[in-house]
Amino acid sequence: MDSVSLLRELSEAVGAPGNEEEVRAIVRARIAGLADGIEADVVGNLFAWRGDPRGPTVMVAAHTDEVGLLVSAVEPAGFLRVVPLGRSDPRVLPGQEVVVMTASGKRVFGAVGIPSPHLTQESQRTVVPPVEAQFVDIGAQSADDVAARGIRVGDPAVLNAAFRTLDRRMIMGKALDDRAGCAWLLCVLERLARVDLNIRLVAAFTCQEEVGIRGATVAGFRINPDVAIALEGTAAGDFPGIEPHRVPVAVGRGVALTIADNRFLAHRGFFRFAERVAEAHDIPHQTKAPLFGGTDAGALHLTRAGVMTGVMSIPCRYIHTPRAIMSLDDFDAGVDLLATVLSEVGEWLRSTGQAPG
Repeated sequence: MDSVSLLRELSEAVGAPGNEEEVRAIVRARIAGLADGIEADVVGNLFAWRGDPRGPTVMVAAHTDEVGLLVSAVEPAGFLRVVPLGRSDPRVLPGQEVVVMTASGKRVFGAVGIPSPHLTQESQRTVVPPVEAQFVDIGAQSADDVAARGIRVGDPAVLNAAFRTLDRRMIMGKALDDRAGCAWLLCVLERLARVDLNIRLVAAFTCQEEVGIRGATVAGFRINPDVAIALEGTAAGDFPGIEPHRVPVAVGRGVALTIADNRFLAHRGFFRFAERVAEAHDIPHQTKAPLFGGTDAGALHLTRAGVMTGVMSIPCRYIHTPRAIMSLDDFDAGVDLLATVLSEVGEWLRSTGQAPG
Protein backbone atom coordinates (compact mmCIF):
# COMPACT_ATOMS: atom_id res chain seq x y z
CA MET A 1 0.00 0.00 0.00
CA ASP A 2 1.11 3.56 -0.61
CA SER A 3 2.39 4.84 2.73
CA VAL A 4 1.78 8.53 1.99
CA SER A 5 -1.87 8.08 1.05
CA LEU A 6 -2.33 5.84 4.09
CA LEU A 7 -0.72 8.40 6.41
CA ARG A 8 -2.88 11.14 4.88
CA GLU A 9 -6.10 9.19 5.40
CA LEU A 10 -5.24 8.28 8.98
CA SER A 11 -3.95 11.74 9.90
CA GLU A 12 -7.05 13.53 8.66
CA ALA A 13 -9.42 11.13 10.43
CA VAL A 14 -11.02 12.31 13.66
CA GLY A 15 -10.32 10.12 16.68
CA ALA A 16 -10.38 11.67 20.13
CA PRO A 17 -10.05 9.16 22.99
CA GLY A 18 -13.19 7.06 23.19
CA ASN A 19 -14.25 8.22 19.72
CA GLU A 20 -11.89 6.26 17.47
CA GLU A 21 -14.54 4.83 15.13
CA GLU A 22 -13.31 6.64 12.01
CA VAL A 23 -9.78 5.37 12.50
CA ARG A 24 -10.92 1.82 13.21
CA ALA A 25 -13.00 1.85 10.02
CA ILE A 26 -9.95 2.88 7.96
CA VAL A 27 -7.79 0.21 9.58
CA ARG A 28 -10.43 -2.49 9.14
CA ALA A 29 -10.81 -1.66 5.43
CA ARG A 30 -7.05 -1.64 4.85
CA ILE A 31 -6.42 -4.83 6.78
CA ALA A 32 -8.86 -6.95 4.76
CA GLY A 33 -6.97 -9.87 3.24
CA LEU A 34 -3.87 -9.35 5.40
CA ALA A 35 -4.99 -11.31 8.45
CA ASP A 36 -6.54 -14.65 9.35
CA GLY A 37 -9.08 -12.96 11.59
CA ILE A 38 -10.22 -9.58 12.89
CA GLU A 39 -12.08 -8.78 16.12
CA ALA A 40 -13.03 -5.71 18.16
CA ASP A 41 -13.62 -5.51 21.89
CA VAL A 42 -16.10 -3.54 23.96
CA VAL A 43 -13.75 -0.65 24.82
CA GLY A 44 -12.71 0.07 21.23
CA ASN A 45 -9.58 -2.00 20.53
CA LEU A 46 -9.28 -3.71 17.14
CA PHE A 47 -7.26 -6.93 16.77
CA ALA A 48 -5.98 -8.78 13.72
CA TRP A 49 -3.94 -11.96 13.83
CA ARG A 50 -2.07 -14.35 11.60
CA GLY A 51 0.79 -16.84 11.69
CA ASP A 52 1.36 -20.05 13.59
CA PRO A 53 -1.09 -20.48 16.50
CA ARG A 54 1.39 -22.90 18.11
CA GLY A 55 4.21 -20.36 18.13
CA PRO A 56 5.02 -17.62 20.64
CA THR A 57 2.40 -14.86 20.69
CA VAL A 58 3.88 -11.50 19.68
CA MET A 59 1.55 -8.55 20.08
CA VAL A 60 2.32 -5.27 18.27
CA ALA A 61 0.30 -2.29 19.48
CA ALA A 62 -0.39 1.10 17.90
CA HIS A 63 -2.96 3.45 19.37
CA THR A 64 -5.73 4.95 17.27
CA ASP A 65 -6.67 7.96 19.40
CA GLU A 66 -5.27 11.49 19.44
CA VAL A 67 -5.28 14.24 22.06
CA GLY A 68 -8.54 16.15 21.97
CA LEU A 69 -11.20 18.09 23.81
CA LEU A 70 -14.57 17.33 25.35
CA VAL A 71 -17.52 19.74 25.33
CA SER A 72 -18.16 20.51 29.00
CA ALA A 73 -20.81 23.25 28.74
CA VAL A 74 -22.78 25.31 26.23
CA GLU A 75 -23.11 28.99 27.03
CA PRO A 76 -26.40 30.85 26.40
CA ALA A 77 -24.75 32.80 23.56
CA GLY A 78 -23.75 29.55 21.80
CA PHE A 79 -20.08 29.27 22.72
CA LEU A 80 -18.72 25.87 23.78
CA ARG A 81 -16.63 25.35 26.88
CA VAL A 82 -14.22 22.43 26.71
CA VAL A 83 -11.94 20.30 28.87
CA PRO A 84 -8.86 18.40 27.68
CA LEU A 85 -8.85 14.76 26.62
CA GLY A 86 -5.22 13.83 27.11
CA ARG A 87 -2.37 16.32 27.24
CA SER A 88 -3.85 19.07 25.09
CA ASP A 89 -1.39 21.96 25.28
CA PRO A 90 -3.19 25.24 26.07
CA ARG A 91 -0.48 27.16 24.20
CA VAL A 92 -1.48 25.47 20.96
CA LEU A 93 -5.24 26.02 21.06
CA PRO A 94 -5.99 29.74 20.52
CA GLY A 95 -7.02 30.51 16.95
CA GLN A 96 -6.94 26.89 15.78
CA GLU A 97 -9.66 25.22 13.71
CA VAL A 98 -11.68 22.63 15.62
CA VAL A 99 -13.96 19.83 14.49
CA VAL A 100 -16.61 18.62 16.91
CA MET A 101 -18.06 15.14 16.38
CA THR A 102 -21.75 14.76 17.19
CA ALA A 103 -23.38 11.53 18.35
CA SER A 104 -24.65 10.95 14.80
CA GLY A 105 -21.15 11.25 13.37
CA LYS A 106 -21.64 14.72 11.89
CA ARG A 107 -18.62 17.03 11.80
CA VAL A 108 -19.20 20.57 13.05
CA PHE A 109 -16.37 23.02 12.45
CA GLY A 110 -15.38 26.03 14.52
CA ALA A 111 -12.41 27.81 16.05
CA VAL A 112 -10.89 28.26 19.46
CA GLY A 113 -11.68 31.90 20.15
CA ILE A 114 -8.99 34.40 21.02
CA PRO A 115 -9.42 38.18 21.37
CA SER A 116 -7.62 40.20 18.73
CA PRO A 117 -4.69 42.30 20.00
CA HIS A 118 -6.91 45.39 19.67
CA LEU A 119 -9.11 44.01 22.46
CA THR A 120 -6.35 42.57 24.66
CA GLN A 121 -4.59 44.44 27.41
CA GLU A 122 -0.84 44.41 26.94
CA SER A 123 -0.32 42.53 30.21
CA GLN A 124 -2.49 39.68 28.89
CA ARG A 125 -0.80 39.21 25.52
CA THR A 126 1.79 36.79 26.87
CA VAL A 127 -0.57 34.90 29.17
CA VAL A 128 -1.86 31.49 28.07
CA PRO A 129 -5.20 30.66 29.69
CA PRO A 130 -5.79 27.04 30.75
CA VAL A 131 -7.85 24.88 28.43
CA GLU A 132 -10.90 25.18 30.70
CA ALA A 133 -10.80 28.98 30.34
CA GLN A 134 -10.83 28.83 26.52
CA PHE A 135 -13.88 28.40 24.32
CA VAL A 136 -14.93 27.15 20.90
CA ASP A 137 -16.91 29.31 18.49
CA ILE A 138 -18.94 27.35 15.90
CA GLY A 139 -20.79 30.43 14.67
CA ALA A 140 -23.87 29.61 16.70
CA GLN A 141 -26.12 32.39 17.99
CA SER A 142 -27.57 30.60 21.02
CA ALA A 143 -27.59 27.37 23.01
CA ASP A 144 -30.65 26.31 21.01
CA ASP A 145 -28.67 26.88 17.80
CA VAL A 146 -25.93 24.61 19.16
CA ALA A 147 -28.47 21.91 19.99
CA ALA A 148 -29.98 22.19 16.52
CA ARG A 149 -26.60 21.33 15.05
CA GLY A 150 -26.54 18.13 17.11
CA ILE A 151 -23.91 19.14 19.66
CA ARG A 152 -24.36 18.08 23.28
CA VAL A 153 -22.26 18.20 26.41
CA GLY A 154 -19.85 15.26 26.25
CA ASP A 155 -19.21 15.42 22.50
CA PRO A 156 -15.51 15.10 21.56
CA ALA A 157 -13.50 17.50 19.44
CA VAL A 158 -10.01 17.66 17.94
CA LEU A 159 -7.91 20.32 16.30
CA ASN A 160 -8.26 20.11 12.54
CA ALA A 161 -5.48 20.42 9.95
CA ALA A 162 -4.83 19.23 6.42
CA PHE A 163 -2.07 16.70 5.76
CA ARG A 164 0.81 18.04 3.65
CA THR A 165 3.80 16.57 1.85
CA LEU A 166 6.91 18.72 2.20
CA ASP A 167 10.24 18.70 0.37
CA ARG A 168 12.97 16.10 1.00
CA ARG A 169 10.59 13.26 1.88
CA MET A 170 9.03 15.05 4.82
CA ILE A 171 5.35 15.14 5.74
CA MET A 172 3.25 17.32 8.04
CA GLY A 173 -0.05 16.50 9.68
CA LYS A 174 -2.03 16.14 12.84
CA ALA A 175 -2.21 13.04 15.06
CA LEU A 176 1.02 11.46 13.82
CA ASP A 177 1.11 10.36 17.47
CA ASP A 178 0.05 7.68 16.79
CA ARG A 179 -1.43 7.44 13.30
CA ALA A 180 2.17 6.98 12.14
CA GLY A 181 2.22 3.85 14.30
CA CYS A 182 -1.06 2.63 12.83
CA ALA A 183 0.21 3.13 9.26
CA TRP A 184 3.50 1.47 10.21
CA LEU A 185 1.75 -1.63 11.52
CA LEU A 186 -0.49 -1.87 8.45
CA CYS A 187 2.51 -1.62 6.10
CA VAL A 188 4.30 -4.38 8.01
CA LEU A 189 1.23 -6.62 7.88
CA GLU A 190 1.16 -6.13 4.12
CA ARG A 191 4.87 -6.92 3.78
CA LEU A 192 4.49 -10.11 5.82
CA ALA A 193 1.23 -11.22 4.20
CA ARG A 194 2.96 -13.91 2.12
CA VAL A 195 5.63 -14.81 4.69
CA ASP A 196 5.32 -18.03 6.71
CA LEU A 197 5.63 -16.82 10.29
CA ASN A 198 6.75 -19.09 13.13
CA ILE A 199 4.98 -16.83 15.63
CA ARG A 200 1.37 -15.97 16.34
CA LEU A 201 1.32 -12.30 15.39
CA VAL A 202 -1.43 -10.15 16.91
CA ALA A 203 -1.78 -6.58 15.61
CA ALA A 204 -3.56 -4.51 18.24
CA PHE A 205 -4.92 -1.11 17.24
CA THR A 206 -5.58 0.19 20.73
CA CYS A 207 -7.86 2.93 22.02
CA GLN A 208 -7.67 5.59 24.73
CA GLU A 209 -3.88 5.70 25.05
CA GLU A 210 -3.87 9.46 25.50
CA VAL A 211 -6.05 9.28 28.63
CA GLY A 212 -4.08 6.64 30.51
CA ILE A 213 -3.14 3.67 28.25
CA ARG A 214 -6.58 2.19 28.94
CA GLY A 215 -7.04 0.23 25.72
CA ALA A 216 -3.61 -1.39 26.06
CA THR A 217 -4.41 -2.46 29.62
CA VAL A 218 -7.45 -4.38 28.36
CA ALA A 219 -5.71 -5.63 25.20
CA GLY A 220 -2.71 -7.02 27.04
CA PHE A 221 -4.91 -8.97 29.45
CA ARG A 222 -6.99 -10.35 26.59
CA ILE A 223 -4.09 -11.42 24.35
CA ASN A 224 -1.63 -12.43 27.11
CA PRO A 225 1.37 -12.18 24.76
CA ASP A 226 4.84 -13.65 25.20
CA VAL A 227 6.35 -10.52 23.63
CA ALA A 228 4.79 -7.07 23.17
CA ILE A 229 6.01 -4.22 20.98
CA ALA A 230 4.50 -0.73 21.20
CA LEU A 231 4.75 1.53 18.15
CA GLU A 232 4.70 5.31 18.55
CA GLY A 233 5.12 8.62 16.84
CA THR A 234 7.40 10.11 19.47
CA ALA A 235 8.53 13.62 20.38
CA ALA A 236 11.61 14.70 18.43
CA GLY A 237 13.55 17.66 19.83
CA ASP A 238 15.93 18.61 17.03
CA PHE A 239 14.82 22.22 16.59
CA PRO A 240 15.80 25.64 17.98
CA GLY A 241 15.38 26.22 21.70
CA ILE A 242 15.97 22.65 22.89
CA GLU A 243 19.28 21.99 24.63
CA PRO A 244 21.22 19.08 23.09
CA HIS A 245 21.02 16.93 26.23
CA ARG A 246 17.21 17.31 26.19
CA VAL A 247 16.75 16.00 22.63
CA PRO A 248 15.21 12.52 23.02
CA VAL A 249 15.30 11.67 19.29
CA ALA A 250 15.97 13.50 16.03
CA VAL A 251 14.15 13.45 12.71
CA GLY A 252 16.11 11.84 9.88
CA ARG A 253 18.27 9.52 11.97
CA GLY A 254 16.12 6.42 11.65
CA VAL A 255 13.68 4.44 13.77
CA ALA A 256 14.08 4.92 17.52
CA LEU A 257 14.44 2.17 20.14
CA THR A 258 13.46 3.03 23.73
CA ILE A 259 15.54 2.06 26.76
CA ALA A 260 13.30 3.82 29.29
CA ASP A 261 10.51 6.38 29.50
CA ASN A 262 8.30 7.72 32.26
CA ARG A 263 6.19 4.54 32.43
CA PHE A 264 8.48 1.77 31.27
CA LEU A 265 11.92 0.15 31.42
CA ALA A 266 12.63 -1.88 28.31
CA HIS A 267 13.39 -5.59 28.52
CA ARG A 268 17.14 -5.43 27.97
CA GLY A 269 17.33 -8.74 26.14
CA PHE A 270 14.68 -7.72 23.62
CA PHE A 271 16.21 -4.23 23.26
CA ARG A 272 19.60 -5.74 22.40
CA PHE A 273 17.99 -8.23 20.01
CA ALA A 274 16.19 -5.43 18.11
CA GLU A 275 19.38 -3.36 18.06
CA ARG A 276 21.39 -6.27 16.65
CA VAL A 277 18.77 -6.88 13.97
CA ALA A 278 18.99 -3.21 12.93
CA GLU A 279 22.78 -3.36 12.81
CA ALA A 280 22.89 -6.66 10.91
CA HIS A 281 20.51 -5.38 8.22
CA ASP A 282 21.94 -1.82 8.02
CA ILE A 283 18.63 -0.29 9.10
CA PRO A 284 19.03 3.34 10.25
CA HIS A 285 18.21 3.50 13.95
CA GLN A 286 18.79 5.55 17.09
CA THR A 287 18.27 5.15 20.81
CA LYS A 288 15.64 7.33 22.44
CA ALA A 289 17.14 9.20 25.38
CA PRO A 290 15.38 8.71 28.74
CA LEU A 291 13.14 9.79 30.42
CA PHE A 292 10.58 11.30 28.09
CA GLY A 293 6.92 10.44 27.50
CA GLY A 294 5.13 7.13 27.77
CA THR A 295 3.44 4.58 25.52
CA ASP A 296 1.16 1.56 25.58
CA ALA A 297 4.21 -0.37 26.80
CA GLY A 298 3.59 1.12 30.24
CA ALA A 299 0.57 -1.16 30.54
CA LEU A 300 1.67 -4.06 28.37
CA HIS A 301 4.84 -4.96 30.29
CA LEU A 302 2.80 -5.28 33.50
CA THR A 303 0.17 -7.60 32.02
CA ARG A 304 -0.67 -10.59 34.22
CA ALA A 305 2.70 -12.05 35.34
CA GLY A 306 4.71 -9.62 33.20
CA VAL A 307 5.54 -9.44 29.49
CA MET A 308 8.82 -9.02 27.61
CA THR A 309 8.20 -5.62 26.01
CA GLY A 310 9.92 -3.17 23.68
CA VAL A 311 9.10 0.17 22.08
CA MET A 312 9.88 1.36 18.56
CA SER A 313 9.13 4.93 17.51
CA ILE A 314 9.14 7.27 14.54
CA PRO A 315 10.50 10.71 15.54
CA CYS A 316 7.96 13.50 14.98
CA ARG A 317 8.53 17.17 15.69
CA TYR A 318 5.72 19.08 17.42
CA ILE A 319 3.51 16.16 18.48
CA HIS A 320 0.26 17.04 20.26
CA THR A 321 -0.10 19.96 17.86
CA PRO A 322 -2.07 19.96 14.59
CA ARG A 323 1.13 20.15 12.52
CA ALA A 324 3.67 17.50 13.41
CA ILE A 325 6.54 16.90 10.98
CA MET A 326 7.99 13.47 10.19
CA SER A 327 10.50 11.89 7.80
CA LEU A 328 9.35 9.19 5.39
CA ASP A 329 12.88 7.76 5.50
CA ASP A 330 12.47 7.19 9.26
CA PHE A 331 9.09 5.61 8.59
CA ASP A 332 10.56 3.24 6.00
CA ALA A 333 13.33 2.31 8.43
CA GLY A 334 10.65 1.48 11.00
CA VAL A 335 8.83 -0.77 8.54
CA ASP A 336 12.10 -2.54 7.66
CA LEU A 337 13.06 -3.08 11.31
CA LEU A 338 9.69 -4.27 12.57
CA ALA A 339 9.18 -6.67 9.64
CA THR A 340 12.64 -8.13 10.15
CA VAL A 341 12.24 -8.41 13.93
CA LEU A 342 8.94 -10.24 13.51
CA SER A 343 10.55 -12.61 11.01
CA GLU A 344 13.42 -13.43 13.39
CA VAL A 345 11.99 -13.12 16.90
CA GLY A 346 10.56 -16.65 17.01
CA GLU A 347 13.95 -18.23 16.39
CA TRP A 348 15.62 -15.82 18.83
CA LEU A 349 13.15 -16.78 21.57
CA ARG A 350 13.82 -20.47 20.96
CA SER A 351 17.60 -20.03 20.85
CA THR A 352 17.60 -18.19 24.16
CA GLY A 353 15.23 -20.62 25.84
CA GLN A 354 12.52 -17.99 26.24
CA ALA A 355 9.92 -19.49 23.90
CA PRO A 356 6.82 -20.86 25.67
CA GLY A 357 6.58 -24.59 26.22
